[in-house]
Amino acid sequence: AGLQSLLAQLLMPVSAYAVVTIDKHGSILSANQSAVKLFGYSQAEMLGKKINMLMPSPYAEQHDSYLTRYLDTKEPHILRKSRVITALTKEGEALPLRLSVSEAETSRGTLFIGVFERVNDNRVLLDTDEFGKIYHVKGNLFLTFGYRKAELLGQNISIICPQPIADAHAGYMKGYADGTKEEKVVGKIRNLSALHKDGTLVDVSLLVKKAILRIHGKDEEIKEVRGFRGVITPVDKVEAMATLTLSGRIISASDNFNLLFGYLPGELVGKRVVRLMKENPKDLFSAKVNTCLEKEIECIHKDKSIFNAQLSIHKASPTISSDSCLNQEVLVCKITRGRNSRLWILWKGLYGLP
Repeated sequence: AGLQSLLAQLLMPVSAYAVVTIDKHGSILSANQSAVKLFGYSQAEMLGKKINMLMPSPYAEQHDSYLTRYLDTKEPHILRKSRVITALTKEGEALPLRLSVSEAETSRGTLFIGVFERVNDNRVLLDTDEFGKIYHVKGNLFLTFGYRKAELLGQNISIICPQPIADAHAGYMKGYADGTKEEKVVGKIRNLSALHKDGTLVDVSLLVKKAILRIHGKDEEIKEVRGFRGVITPVDKVEAMATLTLSGRIISASDNFNLLFGYLPGELVGKRVVRLMKENPKDLFSAKVNTCLEKEIECIHKDKSIFNAQLSIHKASPTISSDSCLNQEVLVCKITRGRNSRLWILWKGLYGLP
């Protein structure tokens, strides 16, 4: 009763947020009504279960090792910080959430208090005709590019391309439409630099698909025209996670990991992660990786572009609990992408510019 009273006092100021408390083993001690609503589980379904139940792979398998590492070293990697994570609802929906974690010492031992809040989806969907004229916009356009929807409708997609790409873009679209240009973008995931309204560059992941647009004509009749749908996701400071074998083969990867490197879900499983890095495998993956390894590296996207990132690797072992998500020793790999002004070079390659 005393513990429940303490938890109620701790959670009272943040009752508008989803709040979950766990013990040092990761077992859920309490969840407020906002957490029940957010994750879709009842309190009875959550209490006593591992917090891993609210995480997609590979985070679920990795969380026990993070708790163990903190309790052993007391080095705070996420405590007292706010970060965007991916959570998993009862229905299997992946939710981007902002998480803040704090620690409390009680007579019952160490507690960790997680405060979750929804974050805006910063993806942008742009529908254009074959020549790049924008007809439909969906998503948080202002957050990503600084434009209001009305400012882009009717404009050419080149408005968000940096120079000299913007001037060449119309010719590329025309050449693709009449078959004189080779298709280099459609159906592929590319990392590129786009242009913000304020003139700064925004590093994004771009996936372009062919689409049929339904457009209202001057006489209000709806006509169908061939075009494209672009899915644009900012990748500045994206944090990507993967679980690896001790030899560096990918067991599982987060959605952000696939996004960052331009691969489809499952496409990287079983592959050696060093294929994604301009590094000597002997420097990264060996039996000597017993503590956390951190270093700046150059990564290789599927489209062959290069970007800089911070790499963190540590070994994780199965815990003695019966509900441990690991059944073998693994390496936990975290890659945090930094700003990279080199991506605009890829635009030049796509458009054949010197």
